[in-house]
Amino acid sequence: MQKATPPKDIKERGGEVGEVDVDIEVDGIKVKSGDFVFADNDTVIIIPREVMPIIKDNIIKAVKEESEVKDKIREGFPISEILKEHKSF
Repeated sequence: MQKATPPKDIKERGGEVGEVDVDIEVDGIKVKSGDFVFADNDTVIIIPREVMPIIKDNIIKAVKEESEVKDKIREGFPISEILKEHKSF
């Protein structure tokens, strides 16, 4: 994910990797080595490693439900029917 400028491959610039597995800070947000980082076009989510075991089952459930909703939309189900089963999306 990029904020303003595209990342450049270090190999093309003749550079070297300075550090690996170190904590960093991006726009005031601390990211520790081992944290989970998920991003798309408009959102970045950082989940601390120690929190993942607590929330992973809920994440899996949410992804499965989102997939089911997308399938029903593609199949032409009315929104009112989808809402009866999934309550919100």
